[in-house]
Amino acid sequence: MVNLRSSKTSVATVPDSVTIPEGATQTNFNISTVPQKTNAFLVISASGGVTQSNTLGVVPMLGGISLIASSVVGGGPISAAVVLNANAPAAGTTVTLSSNKPSVLPVPASVTVPEGASQLVFTLTTNPTSANATVTIQASLGSTITSTSVTVTQVLASLSVSPNSTVGGNNAHGTVTLTGPAYAGGVSVSLSSSNSSAAAVPSNVTVPAGATKATFNVSTMPVASATPGTITANSGGSIKSATLTVTAPVLSSLSLSPSTVVGGAGSTGTVKLTGAAPSGGISVSLSSSNPSVATVPSSVTVASGESSATFNIDTASVSNSTSVSIAASLGSAVKMSPLKVTSAH
Repeated sequence: MVNLRSSKTSVATVPDSVTIPEGATQTNFNISTVPQKTNAFLVISASGGVTQSNTLGVVPMLGGISLIASSVVGGGPISAAVVLNANAPAAGTTVTLSSNKPSVLPVPASVTVPEGASQLVFTLTTNPTSANATVTIQASLGSTITSTSVTVTQVLASLSVSPNSTVGGNNAHGTVTLTGPAYAGGVSVSLSSSNSSAAAVPSNVTVPAGATKATFNVSTMPVASATPGTITANSGGSIKSATLTVTAPVLSSLSLSPSTVVGGAGSTGTVKLTGAAPSGGISVSLSSSNPSVATVPSSVTVASGESSATFNIDTASVSNSTSVSIAASLGSAVKMSPLKVTSAH
């Protein structure tokens, strides 16, 4: 008979003794271990006239839980793995899970590592969040508890519009940028404009899977005066905005054709704007520096949706060549063009 002893019965226990059968030189005995929170080491001793001992290390069954990324865009999936320090026994090993912020990152109550396996990989799905949130996932098996953390980010990092000021009728471009790559299927971002009659946007734009940004057109309409508006992007409660000012067109040029005429003949003037005129048109004032030689109407109207208009210039006969300045004005903008009226002889 050989007496047995464990130096730490709280970690592992052995029978009090074991008998080596007649004619045999050895025998086996069972060592029962207790689940541990951390690695533990003990000494197993056998004595029967002579004492022999050996060291036994007992490690926790649960090795840990890990996530494949340190951050994920809210609404996207993330892979997790529960790892054991030994292969799971028959019927598998069940590990309990919990999340400190289940509204952001819910987890199942438990997962089971199948028989013979040392780990289980599974997918968790995050929820959209209006602000970045650090979530701790805890795994427990018996008295062993381990955890890991991940940052679930708000979807939108920014929204920009370029240019941020444009003449009505011209297009601008918006860009939505995410806090990380879009997940499978892409991320849909809702769009809106505070003044769709001046600046219109599509109802949404999708950032493709793997990309971090997407662009969209902002269609502007002609306006009579500077009209500011706010473009808003929203995805899962993550909201960003940018300001776009739609401006009225201004007078860009005045041209005459022809610019030299024989007195009594006519010429045609053309006024051009920097953009299309709004509903109701835009009236441009006209004048002549010498109305006895060249006369113009008091004004010309650029029709709604148009960016230019023409007007007639009537001239009188002259005995000597005469230069006349034709002027067009709109607000503070004034454009002038010379007209030369020559004699018939």
